[in-house]
Amino acid sequence: MSEVKTNKITSLASNNDITLDPDGTGDVIVASGNVGIGEASPSRNLVIKDTDGQVDIGLVSSNTGVSALMFADTDDSNI
Repeated sequence: MSEVKTNKITSLASNNDITLDPDGTGDVIVASGNVGIGEASPSRNLVIKDTDGQVDIGLVSSNTGVSALMFADTDDSNI
């Protein structure tokens, strides 16, 4: 597993995948700032950008599971 330090990733897996799981729970929390995928300077909380003009987001669950995309405000305790 890769070791993550402040402002720096110190190692990568042999297949170049980056795994972020700092406490072993599978949860990754960005406490502040924006996240960009394919965007170096995201102007919003999450920006996903692709240069070919098409961005796909896949939600995949097991055969017996459910995939969902949920939108809520801070009053919604279901998220």
